[in-house]
Amino acid sequence: MTIEFHCPGCDKWLSTSNERAGWQAQCPQCSTLVTVPHNPDAPAVLDPVVGKVAPAVGDAAPATDSCCPMCGAAVYSAAGRCTQCGERFGEDATESAKRDLVYARFGARWVAFMIDYVIAWLIPSILISVPVTLIGGYHNPIEDDAFMVSTIFAFFVSWLYHAVMESSMRQATLGKMAMQLMVTDTAGRRISFWRAAGRPFAKILSGMFCYLGYILAAFTVRHQALHDMICGTLVVRA
Repeated sequence: MTIEFHCPGCDKWLSTSNERAGWQAQCPQCSTLVTVPHNPDAPAVLDPVVGKVAPAVGDAAPATDSCCPMCGAAVYSAAGRCTQCGERFGEDATESAKRDLVYARFGARWVAFMIDYVIAWLIPSILISVPVTLIGGYHNPIEDDAFMVSTIFAFFVSWLYHAVMESSMRQATLGKMAMQLMVTDTAGRRISFWRAAGRPFAKILSGMFCYLGYILAAFTVRHQALHDMICGTLVVRA
């Protein structure tokens, strides 16, 4: 038995199992968090509830009662791609993903790295350090503080930039998009936000000892850098 209702965010007609009544769910069209009503006559509410969280609801309850492992949208077959986020699923998902992988070469990765360095590190550093230095003057304690603040700010911007973009539907930063690359897990699937968030910290280790961790990408079989090995990720051709 199913419960059918309209999404209060986009008015899309949704349906899900009656076992999910009262659970929090996510509309696959507008990503609005709703609380599934206990009966069709009761409107869905926007306020999240404390308790169990249901996967996203679709146009109708799927025959297999399964959901996409990445975005939670309802799926209707045992194998294929999610219509919402493109995630592969099913018994042959791993093998089909592996067959499509073309590992990114070191040169392409390095160019993408330099583009992202300028966008997510160099520019934020300049935006913070230059105004502070001009106000306080050169060769004074304020200049030293400006350097420290700009470094911390740039790292935070770079961390958020990589975490959000590499876990997005594009699976790539602007630098990687320019070089037609994307980040996946070792099975060729989209990575989660938290795995993407861990890569910038692992890159600190890759940058030690004259960037030897990065240089590993030129010699390993799957062109993995040290931070890829630590986080279980690959950089492949999009």
